Amino acid sequence: MGIRRMLSSIVLLVLLYNSEAFASWSGPNVTVQGSWGASDGQFGLHKAETKDEIPDSIVILSDGKILVDDGVNGVIKIFDVNGQFLKALEIWALGFWGLDSDQVVSGKLDATGKTRIGVYSLSKGQWLWVDNNRDIGYLSEELVYVSDAKDIYIWNNSNKGYRYSSTGGLIETFTTKPLVFGKEEKYQKLNDGNYLTGIKFDDFTYKCKTPTGLNSFTRDKLGYLYGIARVGEQKELHTRIYKITKCGNVIATLDFPADKRHGVEFTDQLPTTSIEVVDEEYGPPVVTPNGDVYTWKRTPDNYSILKWTWQDDPNMPTGPDVPTGLVVMPSAAGLYLTWKASPQDPGCVSGYEIARATTSGGVYTSLATVDKGILKYNDTTATAGTTYYYKVRAVSGTDYSPYTSEVSGTK
Repeated sequence: MGIRRMLSSIVLLVLLYNSEAFASWSGPNVTVQGSWGASDGQFGLHKAETKDEIPDSIVILSDGKILVDDGVNGVIKIFDVNGQFLKALEIWALGFWGLDSDQVVSGKLDATGKTRIGVYSLSKGQWLWVDNNRDIGYLSEELVYVSDAKDIYIWNNSNKGYRYSSTGGLIETFTTKPLVFGKEEKYQKLNDGNYLTGIKFDDFTYKCKTPTGLNSFTRDKLGYLYGIARVGEQKELHTRIYKITKCGNVIATLDFPADKRHGVEFTDQLPTTSIEVVDEEYGPPVVTPNGDVYTWKRTPDNYSILKWTWQDDPNMPTGPDVPTGLVVMPSAAGLYLTWKASPQDPGCVSGYEIARATTSGGVYTSLATVDKGILKYNDTTATAGTTYYYKVRAVSGTDYSPYTSEVSGTK
């Protein structure tokens, strides 16, 4: 093999290795696209002096179907996972949130203009149930949450909240915002220029360290948190998404393209006026349970749905940082181990696993696991005169930190 060809092969291998070494998003790919208009493959546009009316709400169902709320044309347009048009539904409702592959949670507008929460079947084309006794008020995506058990949580701006079963039974009411939506508990800028944010949910509190502050957040069904920020760089403002593990580590970053606009002046009017023309505009991110990200894009000529596909890496560490300072010394009952806590204890750490071997670098077996906050262990099974080798790692559910360096001791 020639030197040039060999070097090319080495470069290719390095590129392949690097591309497989990190979990990331690939894309964006155009999933749906159509011009402005009223036909099935088009989307409604109503131009206004202050803000144009366009389809600015999309929903991704559990089987990948895409719902576009085309309010100008008065329909909900449904596309399959590959972007093929399926049908348009004429339904007088406000907002859609996926319940499963066929049913959506929505606010039904009644004859008096009040919003009633309900569930609508896309295949049947009918409401399965509606709570006509309560006016939900204005709904937004941040105020509707569907649990794994298909319970529906509603929270509005008048300090009223409700929890329904998927069949419409009212389970409970709230006067404070439920933690299923998450609550920012702590926010500070660190000396290194990063930002530390604490976000509490009903089952877990995230402590996130990100290069920029977060404007909002959401999480998927696997427990990953998505910190969403509006970032200004080179005089352009765009959306940035951080994918964050339960231990607060950022494992991927996704930057949306920046909006592009230009001003147009009208000099034949008194006084002179100007308007802002949109060349490209992007909607907010929609994160699916498996980590894919969607958004809408508009240009003067068309409307499209973009998709970034999540590429997982099983070798990507998602657990806590490694504990340090492992020390082994003889004790009256065996060998006594101490170590310093993982930086995520307290936090995501649930315990520490102690592993032992009888030869350096040999086969290690799990000896014991102690609870979080406990930074010591007495190995009472150690035999006098035998040298043992130990390593310790932090545990977070089913995730683990790397092991500490190997340390030996003899009783």
